Amino acid sequence: MSSPSNQPSGKGRPSLSHVGASVLITIADPSHVGEARRAAGELARGGGNQTLAGRAALIATEMATNILKHAHGGGMIAMDRFCDSQGAGVELLAIDKGPGIGDFQTCLADGYSTAGSPGTGLGAIARQADLFGFYSRPALGTVIQARLVSDPARATGPATDLGVVA
Repeated sequence: MSSPSNQPSGKGRPSLSHVGASVLITIADPSHVGEARRAAGELARGGGNQTLAGRAALIATEMATNILKHAHGGGMIAMDRFCDSQGAGVELLAIDKGPGIGDFQTCLADGYSTAGSPGTGLGAIARQADLFGFYSRPALGTVIQARLVSDPARATGPATDLGVVA
């Protein structure tokens, strides 16, 4: 695995950084899609759950592909394990400074695409995630959250509601 780097990612520069179990992957090149997929699978596989690892890898692939297609300036995916009021599992956050999403509900529908693709990526992320969230502003970018719960019995403390202000 690559060591942490403060330099921007690009040809010859690492795109993958680790801090403890946390993983941060810069998405600026098609090869970074595979890095994101492998890192998500490895992080989720650390809990011994192969199904969770496959779901995490699929979500990371879709997140990275969407960043490349829509956020022309690139973006990043942050991944980590969690253990809180929802249980224990893996969380992925896709963050970009792209054009933003004006009508999120339309973009979630399978078959809708602004990039000439099949238009199933965002919907696949939402279907695979146990918790799905987003924040987007036109001309500012988008954040997509996907949580995969592997052990709901390990929940700690009261549940917290998450929301988005439009």
